[in-house]
Amino acid sequence: QSRPGSPELNCCSVNAPRGVGLIASWALMEEEGTLYINQYEAMQAQTQAGLSISIGGDYPCGCRVTVQLDGGVRQKIRFRIPSWSRQTIVQLGQEEFRPAPGAYWELERQWSGETLLFAFDFTPRLEPGARDYQDCYSVLAGPVLYAWDRARNPALPFGPPALSSRQLLQSKPQRAEDGAIVLRLPGGAELVDFQHAGVSGSAYQTWLPVAGEP
Repeated sequence: QSRPGSPELNCCSVNAPRGVGLIASWALMEEEGTLYINQYEAMQAQTQAGLSISIGGDYPCGCRVTVQLDGGVRQKIRFRIPSWSRQTIVQLGQEEFRPAPGAYWELERQWSGETLLFAFDFTPRLEPGARDYQDCYSVLAGPVLYAWDRARNPALPFGPPALSSRQLLQSKPQRAEDGAIVLRLPGGAELVDFQHAGVSGSAYQTWLPVAGEP
């Protein structure tokens, strides 16, 4: 993916910072008096109306996110519920909500220090390939795509072995010491988030052989 003589210049290295910069244009949006919360990584913000927003947690590694709203401002808010989160649970005080996936979930009230606790469904998903990859799957958990990185699996065969679908579906994302998000499977296999795949220059792939019915 790089030009001869410039291994550090490739489509990923130049477009990744662009994607990060664009987050500011859609993380929070407002239209006709309604505030839209679209992303759940840790951040703090304040609207022109004086509503303070504080989002905490280890998303997209952890499935639990806190959203604290303060300022004594009455505001209609629509929270984006990702389509992959099939069973989202939201707690607000003694109230519990189960918003539908793939839609915005709406609340309106005067916000004075309330905290919402979101528990997104991070059950891993196996997306089947097609054509040259019709016998392979991509592995995702939450919003993250995972890859087989040779450098993280030195004791295993060079090509990724067929991964157990049962073990994949039971795995949970973990934060590695280098900040990467990983799925660790019994037997020593480890998948890493696509952002960290190949950072050492090693070979990696995202279309993976899977054994067992997904």
